[in-house]
Amino acid sequence: MIKISELKEMLECSILTGIIKNKHNNTSLFFIAKPESGKSEVISLSRDYESVIYTNDLSFAGLIKNIIPQIQNDRLSHIAIPDFINVLSHRRASETLTPVLNSLMAEGVKDLKFYGVENTYPYPIKAGFVTGITKEMFDTRIQTWKNIGFLTRMIVVTYSYSETTRLQIHNYIKDGDSFERDKTQASLYEKFRLNSIDVTIPSEIAVQVQILATALTNQNAIYTMQGRTGRAWKMDLKGYGFRLHHQLRTLIQGICLYNGKGVRFEVDETDFNKLQSFTKFMNFNFTEL
Repeated sequence: MIKISELKEMLECSILTGIIKNKHNNTSLFFIAKPESGKSEVISLSRDYESVIYTNDLSFAGLIKNIIPQIQNDRLSHIAIPDFINVLSHRRASETLTPVLNSLMAEGVKDLKFYGVENTYPYPIKAGFVTGITKEMFDTRIQTWKNIGFLTRMIVVTYSYSETTRLQIHNYIKDGDSFERDKTQASLYEKFRLNSIDVTIPSEIAVQVQILATALTNQNAIYTMQGRTGRAWKMDLKGYGFRLHHQLRTLIQGICLYNGKGVRFEVDETDFNKLQSFTKFMNFNFTEL
């Protein structure tokens, strides 16, 4: 689809972090944009990877009974849900499912005790999470997600369409063009097991990633939104940026695998340049494509 190539690359680089052994956690992404912005199309590309469970909806029971066992057995690295609104429509989603997703993306799930379910795992179970939501729905939940640390566990990705891009997309539809999937990247990594490859980050690039993480943390410290009366108000999201730093380090390792086509395992400047390019979407600016 027109104009989403960089978002597609970011998604695939994130999924490839599941193969990496020397990492903190798998990279997670949260796409935020207006309706009809192609969020689902981008996230649907994750279906090409055997290590991703792609589902339109998710319940607490389904996560515990069907998905966590596959993560535990190193069969799955990421959960992908194209529209998080479907999950939020469940009555107890905020009480049960969201806390478990919170743990999966960070410290891991070790003990579960929710509504009669009691499970204990031999080690913390971790997984990456990829999903999307509209800005309007995001605004209604941001306070809760800030309070529970949900947002700091993912890289927030925002974007919008310029008038030129809108016209191009309309022409694309008018001409009957279809969205074609390229499974080349996914096929390159089928030979690798999850959590099996060490990807080295040279010290000089590690310093650059640290500087980038600090800059993004400062840039995303304030979120501005419209209140019901039409007045703009600001929310303080400033944190220490430690989780973002970890996420960027892991993402650049995934970028290395993506750029290196499965034969290069040391991060170089080309990988950092791609990470730096991705950061134009890692904010609340809704950068135009």
